[in-house]
Formats: sequence, structure tokens, C-alpha cells
Amino acid sequence: MRLTPMRYKDYIWPSNPGSYRISFRRVVAEHKLPFGRSVTQDLGQVCRVLEGEFIDWRRVVPSNNETILTANVATLTAAIERVSLIVSEKIKSPVRCVFSDNVADFRTVNTIGSAHDTCPVAGNGGELEIGFNCRYLLDALRAIPSEETTLELQNGLSPIVFTPVDEKQDYAYMVLPVRLH
Repeated sequence: MRLTPMRYKDYIWPSNPGSYRISFRRVVAEHKLPFGRSVTQDLGQVCRVLEGEFIDWRRVVPSNNETILTANVATLTAAIERVSLIVSEKIKSPVRCVFSDNVADFRTVNTIGSAHDTCPVAGNGGELEIGFNCRYLLDALRAIPSEETTLELQNGLSPIVFTPVDEKQDYAYMVLPVRLH
């Protein structure tokens, strides 16, 4: 498996950070003043290359996962988006995921209310219950380049790993869980 490029906003970072050039486009802001005048301000961007020792990502990504499910990325994303409608920056609550026989059940409860949705998956999750920050889960799902993905899980405290169904794609996205109360 190789490290795949990640998308961050409008930029695609290279998969092999040996030697490369990063270019940013300049952002210009225009402020309107009274009497039909305006002022243009150049908002430049600052970047730097991170240096140092990084963790060996091959050791961090779990292997030999006991639960392996297959799901449609668009259907899974839509279900999690609907459940995350009541989650905000101020009122954070994890999305409780229960993977059972051919269905994934997503729900969240907070002071605003509760949300519940289901999504069909191929495989048996054995009633595995795990919690995620919906924002991180959606970021990973939106970055998946294929229509279907494999969900690999071990237990309720281990990360979920999204991998390709077929050999045409090569990616692995890992999302860490949150503790459920």
C-alpha cells in the first residue's frame, strides 16, 4: 500500500514528499468605501514544510481486522450527513454507529434533539457499536475516489479503516473513534 495524496481545501498534497514545489494562489479582498470608492488588499498565504521525525504510519493503521463490511460511499455519506445536521461546533456529540447484519445504524442525541438513520452495508458487523466525530468521518468519506469502499473494524475502541473494494484504487483512510457514554 502506498500513501495517497490528501485533499486539503483546494490543494492536493503529493504522496511522496521528497522534493516538490508548493504554489498557492493569492487571495485579494476588496473593501467598498463610501462615495463609490474601494480599497484592494492583498491577502497573501504563508506556508512552511514540516520537518522532523514522523510516526511510521504502517504500524498505526490496524491490520487483521475482524469485521469487514462493504458500502456505497454516496449512501453512507448521505446517511451520516443527515444524522450530523443537529451536531454543531458548540454542541458536539458523537455519532453512535452500530454495524449489524447488512445494515449500519447511525444515531446521535444532544440538547437540540436526536437524529437516526440507517444505511445498507454488505456483511455482518456482529452488533459492533462505535462512536465517531461526524466531521472527521465525513472528511474521510468525501475524499474516497471510488463508488464503493470497504469498512474494516476490530472493536469499539479501534479505528475504522476505509480501503478500496477493487484493486484499481489504492487508498486507506483511518478515522479514530471517540468514547461513548
